[in-house]
Amino acid sequence: MCFIIDALNAKVAFLDTDLGQPEVSEPGSITLNIITKPLVQPPHCLINEKESVECIGKYFCAGVTPTVHPTLYVESVKNAVSDYCAYSKSCAQQGSNTFSIH
Repeated sequence: MCFIIDALNAKVAFLDTDLGQPEVSEPGSITLNIITKPLVQPPHCLINEKESVECIGKYFCAGVTPTVHPTLYVESVKNAVSDYCAYSKSCAQQGSNTFSIH
């Protein structure tokens, strides 16, 4: 992801769906983050990162695996995708450039 951010010199939307070992949030959460600078720290150091990570949506899933509550997991991912759609629509109206990866 660091190389994409450097190469594009743009914001990257990152949907983190790994409940057990998330990249930029605490375990048990689905998050949609906008990454503005390369992330060079280990994931556990990024939980409170405010300078290069902007949280757009965060949903608690009550466990560190989707099997704990699969319906809540799917709904959380859907909600995060909806958050991305709203965010990208807002960016398009403002003329901002955001590249998404999943």
